[in-house]
Amino acid sequence: MLPTQIGKTTFLLALLACIAANDPAPAMLAGPDQDDVRKVRDDFYAICDASPLLKRLVPSSRLRNLLWLMVNGMRCYLAWSGNTQRLSGKSCKNVFCTECDKWQQKQSEGRTQDLVRERVKAFDQFFILWESTPTDEGSFIADKYEQGNKCRYLMPCPHCNHHQELRFPVHTEGPYQGYGGVAGYTAEDGKKLLSADHALQHAYYLCERGCRIEESDRAWMIANGRWVPSGQWIDRKGKLQGEPLKGPRIVSVNCESMVGRTVTFGRMAAAYIESRGDPKKEQNFDNNWRGIKRQNKTKVPEWRSIGAKLRTTYPPLSVPPQAYFLTCGTDVQKDRIYYVVRAWGPGATSWRVDRGQIWQARDTNGNLVPDSELNALRDHVLMREWPVLGGGNPVGWPALRNRVTGIDVGFDTLRIHNWMRSQRGIDLRAVRGSTHNLTPFFQCNRVEKSARDGKVYEGGLNIWEINTHTYKFDLRQRWNSSPDQPGFWWLSSLPPEEDEAYLRDITNEFERLKPSGKGTEWVCHDNQWRNDWWDCEVYARALADMVVGFEWDEASLKAMAIPHSNTQPLIDTGHVLQTEFSAR
Repeated sequence: MLPTQIGKTTFLLALLACIAANDPAPAMLAGPDQDDVRKVRDDFYAICDASPLLKRLVPSSRLRNLLWLMVNGMRCYLAWSGNTQRLSGKSCKNVFCTECDKWQQKQSEGRTQDLVRERVKAFDQFFILWESTPTDEGSFIADKYEQGNKCRYLMPCPHCNHHQELRFPVHTEGPYQGYGGVAGYTAEDGKKLLSADHALQHAYYLCERGCRIEESDRAWMIANGRWVPSGQWIDRKGKLQGEPLKGPRIVSVNCESMVGRTVTFGRMAAAYIESRGDPKKEQNFDNNWRGIKRQNKTKVPEWRSIGAKLRTTYPPLSVPPQAYFLTCGTDVQKDRIYYVVRAWGPGATSWRVDRGQIWQARDTNGNLVPDSELNALRDHVLMREWPVLGGGNPVGWPALRNRVTGIDVGFDTLRIHNWMRSQRGIDLRAVRGSTHNLTPFFQCNRVEKSARDGKVYEGGLNIWEINTHTYKFDLRQRWNSSPDQPGFWWLSSLPPEEDEAYLRDITNEFERLKPSGKGTEWVCHDNQWRNDWWDCEVYARALADMVVGFEWDEASLKAMAIPHSNTQPLIDTGHVLQTEFSAR
């Protein structure tokens, strides 16, 4: 697990050539995609062509292909992620895997990297090399590093001979607190960053014992360093002490870019300064300069603390006096339906009015009763009048009913469609989450029949595709903002301990880079908990934007605050903004 441009791939190719020349056996070289593998193949043959010994062991350029490398009669198969045919069906003694954190994953086939281990099952002695720059919490190479003996490259200080690894940040705790890192790029208070140009010229390294190490000493330190497993250290006499915490079955190594030939203390400090304030640049610094996985800023908050922060004084099942209208988001599952009711005010400030789950009823034979949960939702939630605290909202309404309700149709679409058509007097909208919307918020698509089984939707079905990435990020931003700012996202007065299931649900996802390195995705971090209420909240938030047409100022809301008893919108019209504004 190493940063970029430090020689990972060159080492892999040199080792492959060494094994091929001295102990040839079936092998495989695998990478993230075909283009990467083609480049690695060309680099390998270039190395061989430059060596008088190896040049005699490889075929001429006209006989080289993208199926395998041929060295000294040894066939090394070429493979890449996303092509399981290339990764399977071959028996190999040695496997070399490059940039494995960028490999594509197929949900139907499990983790692609697991297919590689199957290649060596026919050999009692085998060798697998993984190399990659890490990414984020989902980093494969970081997991492999933790499974191994976690070797560090320890180098002697030129002044006191204390052996240590070169690391960018100084220690923040322990016996070396305040030492052991790059210095000289901050003001005297230790907090304000100086310019990148100043850091490039004046940064130095601060030894764990307090010695000042200049850039001119770095090459000597690197030349005299040693890889040492976790649990062991080197004393001042240069002798290895202690016992490794893990055996050598999996040897794992990690270091920062300063161990390379070209990255000076000043370049490291300048790159750090230039990355501050931009999450993408900060991740680039952690991954590509420090060689560590990135802990995303959107990391899931601890449920108890977030519950305490979002808690308000308004009791459940009531509407705050600042609210103008309500929306309800639902998530339909096989045997139940989750729902959340939210009140909305100026600036998209919102308060949770109610949340719950309704199970499908069962008949005397134990069979599920179709639509029983949807009918219960209609009777006990959607048709309910929620009292406004203080006697009325800003335009005087003492009670409010749900202005619009989103019914999730990602599961059992035909049944839900038929139920929605049977309802009158309720604004119901078929919703579905998507990360591939043509718009950054939502769009309505007209569907005539099921793409799964071809069944026709009577009268057609308008499905609102909600950009879940946009709204999940929006909600996280709101609850991480200051409570005294407009647009904050409140819960109710319910204590976190009594709201645990809901809080664990809405905090059970985090955003990370996709394994391919292109784009991001939201994934659950704990399979013991669900994320259904979180989906309900996303739908309720998108529906609120539909109601107001993104006009969240107080004047617009006052103009739209019509009484619930006189609201008779069309069902599933597919023309939300037109319907709402004509009602206004």
